[in-house]
Amino acid sequence: MAKKIEVILKKDGSEDITVTCPEKVKLSVPSALLAIKFGLPPADVKPVQVKDVVKCIILFFAIFAACIFFTVSVPLGIIAVIIAFVANIIYNQNYFFNFIRKKIAEGYTVENEEHKNLLQAAGVFETNQGASSSQSKSLPPVLSKVTGAINKLPFNSFATKIPVLQNFSKYANYIVCGLAVILIVSLFSFKSPVDSMLDDTEAIARKMTTVIEKCENGNISYSEMEVKYIQLASELTELQKKYDEDVGNISNMNDKQKKRARKIQKELENLSLRVAGLQMQGWY
Repeated sequence: MAKKIEVILKKDGSEDITVTCPEKVKLSVPSALLAIKFGLPPADVKPVQVKDVVKCIILFFAIFAACIFFTVSVPLGIIAVIIAFVANIIYNQNYFFNFIRKKIAEGYTVENEEHKNLLQAAGVFETNQGASSSQSKSLPPVLSKVTGAINKLPFNSFATKIPVLQNFSKYANYIVCGLAVILIVSLFSFKSPVDSMLDDTEAIARKMTTVIEKCENGNISYSEMEVKYIQLASELTELQKKYDEDVGNISNMNDKQKKRARKIQKELENLSLRVAGLQMQGWY
């Protein structure tokens, strides 16, 4: 476990601020992950910074809110949850670093020489541009280029002009990029009701094929196969009823969907013939 220090920030006319943070100021990634579950970095700042606590709680619940995207598609939901997790990790990992730097810019000082040296080693006293540059150099070349490109986007400056978004202005470029990724994935992963119907029908046909093959290979009896086959046929009937209600007139399929539907129908007919063949051969 990383050793913790209590950095005391002082400013004439203001209450002293005590920050309990790791010696390296920035949390490790595992610690940032644990902070999501077991605590909030702003809770280690006294007096409590209410805005920062609220911001941290909002980011935490964003993980659960991101699950809504699973209703659109699984890939989209996964990406949304990953983005929410990464946002939490970045915020928690850099909270003490950014908080102390902000307070120093506001005129607060650190009188303890040992703590001052630790903060200096962490880069807290560097200019924003210098810190950004040093962080960029520590990243792999590809990530460094991506981060540099994102930082050049104008959304951070736009957010600073809107009072409600000012607290999140440093992350506006990343938030916009995340939303753009979600939008693009949703466009490519969106399935029409007809395609969903064909996918579900194919899945049932594959299960029927497996059951029939087991009977043909002698792994199950005809009676066992018949029970499972009838059950799957019932599922297929219910599926068709469901999509008749939800999809409406599916005769308006495009050429690709019609070709796929004919292929599935032919496969289902062949499966019926195989079942009839097994019955005639006396497998039961």
